Amino acid sequence: MRQLKGWGAASTVVALVAYNLASAPLASPAASRPSDVEYSVPAKFWGQWNSNPQQCGTALNDSALTLTAHSVEFYESGGPVKVVVKRGSFEILIVAELSGEGQTWLAAHTFVLSRDGSYVNSPGQDGSQFIRYRCKPGEARARE
Repeated sequence: MRQLKGWGAASTVVALVAYNLASAPLASPAASRPSDVEYSVPAKFWGQWNSNPQQCGTALNDSALTLTAHSVEFYESGGPVKVVVKRGSFEILIVAELSGEGQTWLAAHTFVLSRDGSYVNSPGQDGSQFIRYRCKPGEARARE
């Protein structure tokens, strides 16, 4: 059984709707998916991210995040992207099938990219902000 984890009821509803839209068969060959629903993460979000830039490429910080076109990797979990919902040019909601510690679940995560691409924010439903900074190219994230 899969669980849907996210930052509250609104993210969960959006994630379920997006996932259902993306996986439902089209009514006719002429039908199309909404333009804000995709199957891959936009390129400007790709990369390695960390709340402490000095700890990029290490396993010292559990804020480590790697986004690629078709996967999301956190410190202790990761997996394939199922659907991405865009809101404007700098905000996405990713629905991914994550695995970690022997479990698998669907998760919804929102990411807001800064205008200059130097950091990504993961806003919480309570108004909190969680900032991760882009790691320099070539800094591989180590796992212990």
